[in-house]
Amino acid sequence: MIQTTEDAISLAEAVQIAARFQESGDFRTAARVYHEILRQQPGNADLAYAAAACEFQLGNFTDAEKQFRAALDREPARAEYHLALGRTFKQQGKFSDAIACYRNALALFPERVDVLISLGIVLWRDHQAPEAVAVLDQALRLAPDSFEAAVNCANALVRLERHDEAIAMYRRAVASHADSADVHNNLGKALIATGQTQEGRACFERALELRPDHPEALFNVGDLLFFSDRVGEAEKYYAGAVASRPTFTEGHMALGRARFDAGRFQEALDCFDRMAAAAPASPAAHSWRGIVLREMQRPQEAVRAFEEATALSKQRDEGYALLGTTYRQLGDNRNAEEFANRALETNPQNPPALNLKGNLALHAGKVGEALAWFSKAAAADVDLPVYAQNALFAMNYVDGLDAEALSGAHRQWGQQQATRSIARPLPHRSAARRRLKVGLVSPDLISHSVAHFVAPLLRRFDRDSMEIYCYANNRKSDAVTESFRKLATGWRGIAGKNDESVAQLIRHDGIDVLIDLAGHTAENRLGVFSLAPAPIQATWLGYPTTTGLPAMQFRISDDVVDPTGEFGVNTESVLRLPHSYFCYMPANEAPPVASSPFVSRGYPTFGSFNNLAKMTPVTFRLWANVLDGVPASRLILKNASLADADVRNDIYGRLAQAGIDPQRVELKGFEVERTRHLMLYNEIDISLDTFPYNGATTTCESLWMGAPVVSLRGQTHASRMGASILTAAGQADLIATDEEEYGLICRRLAGDATSLAQRRAGLRATLESSPLMDHNAFVHDFEDLLRGEFERIAT
Repeated sequence: MIQTTEDAISLAEAVQIAARFQESGDFRTAARVYHEILRQQPGNADLAYAAAACEFQLGNFTDAEKQFRAALDREPARAEYHLALGRTFKQQGKFSDAIACYRNALALFPERVDVLISLGIVLWRDHQAPEAVAVLDQALRLAPDSFEAAVNCANALVRLERHDEAIAMYRRAVASHADSADVHNNLGKALIATGQTQEGRACFERALELRPDHPEALFNVGDLLFFSDRVGEAEKYYAGAVASRPTFTEGHMALGRARFDAGRFQEALDCFDRMAAAAPASPAAHSWRGIVLREMQRPQEAVRAFEEATALSKQRDEGYALLGTTYRQLGDNRNAEEFANRALETNPQNPPALNLKGNLALHAGKVGEALAWFSKAAAADVDLPVYAQNALFAMNYVDGLDAEALSGAHRQWGQQQATRSIARPLPHRSAARRRLKVGLVSPDLISHSVAHFVAPLLRRFDRDSMEIYCYANNRKSDAVTESFRKLATGWRGIAGKNDESVAQLIRHDGIDVLIDLAGHTAENRLGVFSLAPAPIQATWLGYPTTTGLPAMQFRISDDVVDPTGEFGVNTESVLRLPHSYFCYMPANEAPPVASSPFVSRGYPTFGSFNNLAKMTPVTFRLWANVLDGVPASRLILKNASLADADVRNDIYGRLAQAGIDPQRVELKGFEVERTRHLMLYNEIDISLDTFPYNGATTTCESLWMGAPVVSLRGQTHASRMGASILTAAGQADLIATDEEEYGLICRRLAGDATSLAQRRAGLRATLESSPLMDHNAFVHDFEDLLRGEFERIAT
């Protein structure tokens, strides 16, 4: 206790001591002394103000607020007291209270520039940018050289997206404080917003000259590099940003996403782990952790991450949709359905949840439902083409949809995409005399059915006359990817890159013929083709219908699936190979062909390993007629969907509805191991193709394993794929032209066990000597087709 006796220090001396502590920066001691004096002079406003100022410096804003209020209660006409209390409110995020305090200060001194600036700052932070600009303009009229007023006026103008005015105001600030890294960085961002990229980058670099560890400037340069497809350089800047500020969540996210797109999943996960540590309440951090974990085939951990993100998020439908897609990856379709429904209960227009419902329906073979869900997703998000493309894809499975209607839907989609201005490079005659540069664009350069038909081209192309560049849109890689990477002339990973940067890369590589291998299937890059980066663009192999894209000039096909003289079905011109557009390379893991199961069992076994979406009502009707015609026969169906008990029960019900006794049918689920999958063909005698969407890889696999395939030829490309393969394989007698003939062929095969066994024993050798597996001839024909078309249109 400070005493007032002669042998004790006086109050005046105590105040001087507190002031000295305050001036030296020892705010804690100063505050303690001020509070002790206040107990003896509680009505002293100056002491209350001084104590509050110390508490403010210590970050004790609640105590500071209390003392500033006490000072104001005693002397309400002191503008600096109102200003100080306002700053305390500002530090606590109580912007409306701060604004009231600053207005009180201005009422006492209308032309105090520091008060105007403080009011302007808190107004734009409180999303009252128009008034903020007016207040800060007033400050600049009173103090034209005020750096702080100019900077904050510019900040408010940016909030209003008045970027040109903001640029002028930032330049005004730079004129008086050229050494401010923050202002150079902010000026750069405003310039970028107006499309002045080079000038903006120069500002970021100037900020880094002034302060090499400036986190925002490092981040902004990283963004410019990333979106210019200079990802490696971008990563260095992002890494510098988070090293400078470990709590910089945007930096962690950008670095993590760059590494995720590059397929470096563990490094990406490390970034999002650090982001979650820096901002544990951030839903985005946990969502991204889940996305990476899911890609790393750690779905259980992904579920926990998505659960945490959902609990933290105000928009829970997004988290529910992510959980649903992850449960689908786990094969838990009941939970997938539940979370899709939860998402739609929260937000009936959630596009990923609508799309998930479509995928679940397609997985279960419910094509009509799937198409309806995909169409709803497309309507809910017209800017993301994947949903509309999923609807187009599902249309290929629909019974009774003729080729014209199917083509019309694709054509309409393509017209909607034809909004970009394109400048197609022209082929030059001189280029026809050099090696032809061919680009293959695909998300499926992995262990995927497409690989069986791309492999012959990559293995056998003539490197003296052709170069092949692969533009791989897959983040994951496997043994197939690595083998293709070694075979290709050039390999470009394009996952995560925008269409414009990929198109620029293709132009830089000088590609003559660019070939799409995906059509409207998952992870396609038709957006790149819409920019026409190559003189010749064609689609081949991966999709059974026209793309509908005006920029796609050609479709590589054959005369069976796309007969000469058939017009109006394809938006592309058809380039026909002399045999099938399929050329099959069987899996190395294929086991030997086993002896006839018909002979050992005494009855024939039919089978189909196609996906359930292909098993339409027409397909079941075909198969019912086959089983009726061969009373002792049995049927084996196998695909991944049949691992689901609910799906199995539904299929048994649909079989019964079609007139097929479920007791005669065996359902088998997915086999992870390739050899075991192929060995199951040894259990069937005759494979039954689906309609109207035929099998392709399954047809080739069945033939390779000795089981002939009976296929019905229809009126669409998808319903003629079986005919194309069987014709090239020398098995044209297995092609039916109508439902009755389909049944007759099956009965003929099943009626002679000896003949069927002989056919089985010789089928693999027959295939090896057929055009379907004449890899050298196919590649030669393929190159001649491309070069001939290139020379035809070269200028």
